[in-house]
Amino acid sequence: MAGLIKATHGVYADAIRRGIADNEIPDEMSRRLDHDAFMFSGFKVHHELSEAGLSLRDGSGKVKGYETFANDVRKIHDTYNGAYLRAEYNFAIASAQMAAKWQDVKGGGDSYNLQYRTAGDNRVREEHAALNGTTLPANDPFWRSYYPPNGWMCRCNVVEVRKEKFPKSDSKEAIRKGDMATDKRDRFGNNKGAIFRFNPGAQERIFPEKHPYFPKGCGDCEYKSNLAYRRKRQECQVCENINDVYGHIERKDINAAMKNLENCSGAILKQQVAAIMQMKIFKPLDGHKNVYIHATGCKDSDLENLKKAAKKAIEYGFKEVYILPNIKEITTADFIFARPGFCAVYELKTPTKEGSIDSRLKKGATQADRLAFSIETKCNYRKLGKKIKHHFDSHNTAKEVIILKKGCRKKPITRDWVEIAGNDFPEQLAKEYGR
Repeated sequence: MAGLIKATHGVYADAIRRGIADNEIPDEMSRRLDHDAFMFSGFKVHHELSEAGLSLRDGSGKVKGYETFANDVRKIHDTYNGAYLRAEYNFAIASAQMAAKWQDVKGGGDSYNLQYRTAGDNRVREEHAALNGTTLPANDPFWRSYYPPNGWMCRCNVVEVRKEKFPKSDSKEAIRKGDMATDKRDRFGNNKGAIFRFNPGAQERIFPEKHPYFPKGCGDCEYKSNLAYRRKRQECQVCENINDVYGHIERKDINAAMKNLENCSGAILKQQVAAIMQMKIFKPLDGHKNVYIHATGCKDSDLENLKKAAKKAIEYGFKEVYILPNIKEITTADFIFARPGFCAVYELKTPTKEGSIDSRLKKGATQADRLAFSIETKCNYRKLGKKIKHHFDSHNTAKEVIILKKGCRKKPITRDWVEIAGNDFPEQLAKEYGR
């Protein structure tokens, strides 16, 4: 089942990439869109396999012959992975495109409204054409439910327009037209079009939360946080299993990437670090601006020190900080520090007393070629300088040591500085950092 889910998710992930294209969206939004597509994939596979299982017996309850059963399963497969998949793929492209666009149009300010526009050709549905030209502020209730796409194969769009150029539409009338555009009744009178009344950008999801693949009553349950969750409920057990698969893939991806860091250097190392930063498995750390942590959590016993050091690194001048997971059997660094045009891995060392500096430097050299010393107490920088010089003299791979101290934005300690200064380095460090 996991293999089918991953294969199906791969199709939707490609659609999301095509939809977002060159647009920039927040990392957390990117992860939410990807997770939504994965959950959709999981429940799609669950429905397909359940339907195949039910087709094992005929109307009288007897087990079908092999050929009959195989033909029925083939038809189910062709339905789910033919017409359904094509429609879902195209919808995912449109939904991702509009989600990315929402990041831009929602911030238009007081000078702009949003305007609904169709593709303008003879393929446009009559009920969608009725919405063409609808012009309302981004915070109008209309956009919560009728922001495109408003159905399978919908090609509608939204653009920003200056308020003085286009008159504002009547919100209630627009909502009435939106209701009509998403009113598709089946033979039992159920409105199957109502599922499209959502905003992929505002809700950060690719597929409608009321799509029939998803269990009824779950809404936008964040897994065990909604009253609809019941451990003994079959759909909730399926949800747990799908989330477990998603978490396993995330752990496998980051583990492989972190393992690669051990054997990389130069330009290849830089590329690998940049690739880790682009993974959708990091989420913002609460209360820490521009600091991100591995989404499956960090069990490092030193997490509080990592948080403090991350905050100092931002004060030091780095624009983004990524706290890396502590993976068993892999020697890894603690951080990725990044600023425009630069990103690298750093190992954190927090000496508690002067005598521990040597051992911290020695161990750090086996974990990364760049070290970050977090200084919490008073420090004799001349003595520290001697130890850092010895560190560079003893380890040819050592590139940099930075000292993270509250309110301190001194220059980094590089190999060039140490080698050029020679025996004068401890004194120079004391002058630079000690004052």
